[in-house]
This record gives sequence, structure tokens and C-alpha cells, in this order.
Amino acid sequence: MRHVRLLGKPREQAGVMVNMELAQAARLTIPETCTLDDLESMFAALKAYSPEHYGIAFETGDMSIINYFFEIENYGSGIFAFGVTFQPSESTKLENMFASETYRDFCYRTRKWQQSGYIPPDSLTTSILAFTRVNQRQALCLPTSFAPIEQYKLRNDESERKILPMTRPLRFTSAIQERMWAIPVTSEHPEKAMQFLNLLYSDDRVANLLSNGVENVHYTRVSPHVIAPTGDSNYKRVFTRFGNQARVDHWLPATEAYPAEMMAFENSAEISRTLGYTFDSAAVAGEVEAVNAVIASYAPALEYGLVEDVDAALKEFNEALEKAGIEKVIAENQRQLSAWLAERE
Repeated sequence: MRHVRLLGKPREQAGVMVNMELAQAARLTIPETCTLDDLESMFAALKAYSPEHYGIAFETGDMSIINYFFEIENYGSGIFAFGVTFQPSESTKLENMFASETYRDFCYRTRKWQQSGYIPPDSLTTSILAFTRVNQRQALCLPTSFAPIEQYKLRNDESERKILPMTRPLRFTSAIQERMWAIPVTSEHPEKAMQFLNLLYSDDRVANLLSNGVENVHYTRVSPHVIAPTGDSNYKRVFTRFGNQARVDHWLPATEAYPAEMMAFENSAEISRTLGYTFDSAAVAGEVEAVNAVIASYAPALEYGLVEDVDAALKEFNEALEKAGIEKVIAENQRQLSAWLAERE
């Protein structure tokens, strides 16, 4: 069993990113926080305004989308092959997500959305990115995870956008693994890489150069730590951040209060009861490979609403998962987790 030493406090909140220009044109009521029922109401209103528009766009790929709508710890498997814990700030129970009522209800909901024309029917095969569909006003929103800085940066892109939270801020291991810098074991010069990371976080000039470019070329200064990008700026990155975010410059509409807002967000985060634990799947590597293949065969079509008989597909799906060994994988994960928790009592 491996342990993760936490060298920072990454936290994650999930929801949907909305094209506000399209929302305003359709005269939609946009809440500050969002539920699946709220989304469905917005999609219905959008269809009434313009039948050719979609409510939500999804990415093709090997990652599940359900984690954008519920608080789930996946223990490092983006497709939930290791078992999951729902509400991880309150529970340490591991279960097969695909056999849960939550997953069944979600698949029925997306089936309804697909039948209503809220989801693009070519979601599994298209080469069009979900971000492109939203940016070009073909779809109202897409699922995303985010931090406060991303809300600011989105508003400086080609169309005004807003992120609607659907989960609480949560600090959990898989978010830390995904969001923090790391030096790969294959690095030829790990010491130099570490030196650069130290420089990045100790010299704000380096962080600002990578984040925003050159002053008066790519941006102009509005106040000591707030800037406005120029027309020549290609620094429209939203989800990658360099350096200490409490000290680097931020784009309008951020204010000098941003560091305090970021700290308040950090302090408001729920803490997963398994924060710091990571699953070592080596003992069940064969089963994990087989489970991954089964999930890749069934989950995307179910989650995008493309399966007509949801219950029949879920039954077949879970039978295939059991045959592939998902219960053995979850049992091994539970064994390691229980031992990890016992060490901390």
C-alpha cells in the first residue's frame, strides 16, 4: 500500500460551464448553484427558444462524466474501476458505482435528455470538442471541474461564460493527484525539474511570465496584481496555473481581493475521510485490465443516453463486470483502505 504525502491543498468543485450569451438570448433563468433538475429546466427552455441548440455537450474519451454531477471519490480511476465512495467527506464505504441507484437514475436521466434533443446524438463519435460546441453557441453548457480563478479567466475568452457549481468544494486524494505538479519517474533530470518548480514558486516574475506573457505586449496593468489581456494575448489558458496563485497577477474581473477569496474557498472545502490514501492495484492488475475493458464497452453509451433499454443494459453491464472481477478489485481496495484507516485511529 502506498501513501501520498500532501505538499499542497488542491481542492475541486464540479459543475457546468454555461455560455451566458446563449443563456441571455434565450432568456434563461441561471441559478448561482445548480441541480440536475435545474439543468433540465434550462434545457427545456432553450429548446423552446431554439430547437437546433443542444443543452449540454460531452467529450468523447475514456473518462466518465458522472463525477461532475455528484461528490464521488474514485481512488484514482477516472472510469471508476476501483469502486467509489459517494459523499466521501461523510463515508468510507466502497461500492460498485455501476450497480448503484445513483448511476441507474443518472442513466435514465441522460436517456431522457437524449430523447429530448438536449444532448448531441453524435457524442460518441464526433471530433467536435464540447468546449467548441459551447464556444460556438451550439450547446448551452458542458461539465467541468473548477476553482475560483477559472471563473475569472473564462470571462475574458471569446464569449462570456459562467460556472454553475453542482457539488461542494472537496479536498480528496484523486483531485490532488490530478491537479498538482509531479516529476515523472522517466525524467532524465529530476533534480533540474525540481529546481525549476522551486523557482516557479519562489520567483513571481517567472510565474507571471508563463501565466500572462510580457507586460504592455500581452497585457496591461490595471492595479498592483490585476491585469487586462491585450488583443495580442494568446494566454487564454484557463485550467493550467503556474506559481503561487496568491501572488501572481490575475485577469479582470478579478480584484485585489482575489487572494482572500481564494483562501475562503480553500477553507470552505469539505475534507474527504480518505484524504491521503491511494490504492495500489498491483495485486489485481489482471482484473483491473478486464474491468476497464468492460466499462469502456458499456458506460459511454449509457451515460450519453444512447441506450434504449437502460435496465437491460445495466444488468448485462454488471454481469460482465462481475465476470471481469470488479468485486475482487473492490475487495482489495477495501482491504487496503481499512488497514490505512486503522493506522490512523
